[in-house]
Amino acid sequence: MSIILDKLKAIKLMFSDEPTPPAPVVPNPEPVKQEAHEYQTNDGLNLMIDKLDVGGIVTKDNTPVDDNTYTLVDGTSFSTKNGVIDAMISTPTPVAPVVDEEMKKELATVKEQFAAVKLEKENFEKTLTAKIENQEKIIKEMFAALELMGEQSSQKPVEPPIAYSENFRKVLETRGKL
Repeated sequence: MSIILDKLKAIKLMFSDEPTPPAPVVPNPEPVKQEAHEYQTNDGLNLMIDKLDVGGIVTKDNTPVDDNTYTLVDGTSFSTKNGVIDAMISTPTPVAPVVDEEMKKELATVKEQFAAVKLEKENFEKTLTAKIENQEKIIKEMFAALELMGEQSSQKPVEPPIAYSENFRKVLETRGKL
């Protein structure tokens, strides 16, 4: 609320005949501090650096470092002025990993094993697919046979009844089956 009143008073003073008071001093906001990380130089110094780039603050024992050029153990070089990095001279280049002959042989063996497993998997998939297709074909044939049996059982017999032998007919008659 006081900011609004101050602005209104300032506007009122602009239109009045009274002398203009000096502008109020507005404090600068404190810069946001980044967390510093510890780095070691080639000559054994332990430096605290908040940002390893131009503008980064470099301290040793909580005091800004002297104007100088520093090289870190990883090969990064930079120069400072008043405890602030003013130039990045070099950054380390990534080193390719060393691969010895034993690792190359082991890698080749693993690649061969992987290729064999992959081939085995593909053959298994082909065999499995063929079996599934065969089973689907058999199931379709079984359903067709069932449908045919269902249709035929509801029709009148096409063939005449079976002629039983005389002895078999007598057996059936005595049991009451005919």
